[in-house]
Formats: sequence, structure tokens, C-alpha cells
Amino acid sequence: MPNAAVVFLLIVVLAVIWFTQGGLPITSRGPANTPQSQSSVQNGGAQNGAAGEEKIEVSLSNGSAQSADKAADEYIELRASYSNTKPVNITGWRLENKEGEKYFIPSGSKLAYSARANAEGLITLEPNARAYVVTGKSPINSSFLINFCMGFFNEQYQFKPSLFTSCPAPEKEPGAENENDACYSYLRSLGSCKTPSANPPLNIDSDCRQFLDQRVNYAGCVDAHRNDGNFYGNEWRIYLGQKEEIWSNVRDSIKLFDQNSNLVAETSY
Repeated sequence: MPNAAVVFLLIVVLAVIWFTQGGLPITSRGPANTPQSQSSVQNGGAQNGAAGEEKIEVSLSNGSAQSADKAADEYIELRASYSNTKPVNITGWRLENKEGEKYFIPSGSKLAYSARANAEGLITLEPNARAYVVTGKSPINSSFLINFCMGFFNEQYQFKPSLFTSCPAPEKEPGAENENDACYSYLRSLGSCKTPSANPPLNIDSDCRQFLDQRVNYAGCVDAHRNDGNFYGNEWRIYLGQKEEIWSNVRDSIKLFDQNSNLVAETSY
């Protein structure tokens, strides 16, 4: 009987320990860890997902897609949202029409020249910037970012949509104040974005002619103003280099995908 009493006493002690600790230790550890692991995964996902996500939006409009009758005149417009948190690289993005034909956005030249090879890089849209994506070939053989001097190109090339003509006034160019009155008067007569005639007035001296050659043209304008804060605009001209139209004049669906084949924007008519 003493042995039975001892056994009974041990059972009572173990029972007290079991109740005070909420159950046997081996069963309490497993279920307690499971919710904690799930919580950790959810918190990690929130930090790397929606809570820390950078906002990037690009809209799409059909431009002249429905009305143009040749590739050089056909374009659509992309616009980066004003509320974007950073520039968006669109080189490598693709466009698709209703037939499923694919056209990829190429690289472009931030600073482009005509009649020469241009260094090319990624095309990035700053917040609120836009890009005209033209179906045809570039008049200057490159996609490009608009700049303050580009109005000079209108003398030699045709652009659709037309380039905004805004260049420094010739008489305001650095060094113009040092020229004589005859030269200064001639500079004022030229107007903005106008290259001087090959046969300027006879009263123009050699110093004035040199000034005209060095300053009053696209290359001279770029040299004088490329470091100005307002030199670059917020508009790209992108060329797909196609010989024929790619959008229907009757009805079409235009879709824009990013480098990872995610649908960014679409429009139809």
C-alpha cells in the first residue's frame, strides 16, 4: 500500500504541473510557433510589396493612328503620370495591335544631331513627360529627346507631329553684343531658329560671318546652351522604322506591355 500511496502522490503532483503550465510542454510548443511564422511572412510581404511599392503609371492615346494614311504620319502618344515617383525606362517595351503584331520601343539619343551617327541609350520618361511613337523612320535616323535648339531642324525636315519652334534669338546669343551695328541688325532680321543665308548682306564683315557660322545654327546653339537648366524638354520622339502603317484606320486595339510582358495600358477605337 505504501507504494500505491507514493504512486498516487506522484500522479497528483504531475497533474498540478500540467494544469498550471497549460498542458504538456511537448504539445504547447508546436501550435504556438505556427501563428508566429505566418505573421512574419505577412509582415515581410507588406514591406516589400504594396507598402513599399514605387508608383509607376504610363497612359496611352491613339494620336493619329486612325487618321494617318502613311507610316511617317502615323503616331500614338505615351505619357508618364505626373505622380510617378521616378523616371520609367520604356526601352524594350512593346506595342501590339489587334492582329497581335508586336513592335518594340527602341533605344534613343538624348542629344541628337542630324547627318551624323548618334550615341544611343535607354529612353526614360520623367514624371509628366510624353513620347510620340511614330510608325515610320526618323528624319534624322534616330529617336531623340526634344531640346531647346531643335527648331533649326524644321528648315530641313518634316516632323509629325510638328516640332515646336523655340530657339534663342540670334542677337541674344553669347558674343552678339560685341558685333558691330550692321551685324547686329542682320542678326535681328533672322528670327528664331533660322540659319543665315549663304549670301548675307555685303556690309557684313568677316567677324560677323564667323559668328554666324559658329553660333547661328543647330550645332552652335547646342554648344552654347547644352548646360542650361531648360535645355532639354519633356518630350521624346520615338520611331519604329516601319515602311507601312501598323494601326488600322477603321478600328484597332492598341496595347502597351512592359519588359516583363505586363499590360501597362491599352486603348481602342
